[in-house]
Amino acid sequence: MFIHASKNARLIRVIEDMQHQIELFRGLGRTINPRTDLKSAVEEHCEIRHALRARNPQRAEKAVRAHLQNGLCYRLEALQARR
Repeated sequence: MFIHASKNARLIRVIEDMQHQIELFRGLGRTINPRTDLKSAVEEHCEIRHALRARNPQRAEKAVRAHLQNGLCYRLEALQARR
């Protein structure tokens, strides 16, 4: 997990405490559409990794925010389609 690379004990603890909620959110996506194309999520993770390796916090933040926003939009759109 990228978070451990930060070596920030407080951040690691917060994320680990939230892990159950994160897994529930991920599971919701699989429940809504189990045949999801994972290509975009993988590409987003790669962008996050590249930004971290480049030690570019602004780029990393932008990539993480985009990844989270895309995941949320995907789930909300899928829920709307099921109505």
